[in-house]
Amino acid sequence: MAINIYYSSSIGQQDLEVIEIGTQRCDPGYQVGPSVRDFYILHYIHSGQGMLETDGQEYPVREGQLFLVFPHRIAKYAANRAHPWQYSWIGFQGCLAERLLAEAGFSFRHPVVDGRQERIDTLFRHLWPAQLQAKGTESILTGSLYSLLGELAALNAEAGNGDAVQDSELYTTRAAAFITTHYASKIGLNDIARHVGLDSKYLCRLFNLHLQTSPYRYLMDVRMHNACRLMKHPELSISDISRSVGYQDPLLFSRMFKKAKGMSPAAYRKTIDRQQA
Repeated sequence: MAINIYYSSSIGQQDLEVIEIGTQRCDPGYQVGPSVRDFYILHYIHSGQGMLETDGQEYPVREGQLFLVFPHRIAKYAANRAHPWQYSWIGFQGCLAERLLAEAGFSFRHPVVDGRQERIDTLFRHLWPAQLQAKGTESILTGSLYSLLGELAALNAEAGNGDAVQDSELYTTRAAAFITTHYASKIGLNDIARHVGLDSKYLCRLFNLHLQTSPYRYLMDVRMHNACRLMKHPELSISDISRSVGYQDPLLFSRMFKKAKGMSPAAYRKTIDRQQA
């Protein structure tokens, strides 16, 4: 099994930024996950086939197709045992990510799209020479990502799939992306609904329809997921973690954490310490 991975050394808050890229020729049955990531990961299948599972649905993926792993959603994917895949991936985030991905045809219910094989294959293969350049690497990779998403958007439009993603699902995707980006701020249901231009009650119905949860519950899950991730850093106090996930009051954070995880933040951190000992 051959694998190459590049990680960005400068991650901030930009319109679009590349976090990592990689390529891998997988062994038969090789599986990733189930796991949850903090950013989008777009995979392209150079050869072979496999299966993506997310939100309780399975999606077969073959050569020439792309699949997207959304942030803060459980996903796993595995290479076919008879025809294992070789794929490349690019992990990224940013304020424009949700819109560009929607234009390319991706949504929670449509995480797999067809690519123009020769063109998409070339764009992914060009990522590796770009990352080998010491100067301007991030800018070159970001430009390549814009080109890739633009190519997919054009292909989606040519195929007449501009209306394939229903408005209700697009609103849900945009609201979920807003939560993922702004969970550390003091936001509530009205802020989320205002961002997507919907009535808050209608947005709740859309979340229940497409995600089987509420916007409030989704926000809580994102905050607690990130709180658990930050617990692994001993230099951060509980108050630091509380503020980092949107709670100015550490006591309120502790109550909400215990409600979500069944134990206090301090007790959870002790379990991490025992696991790492």
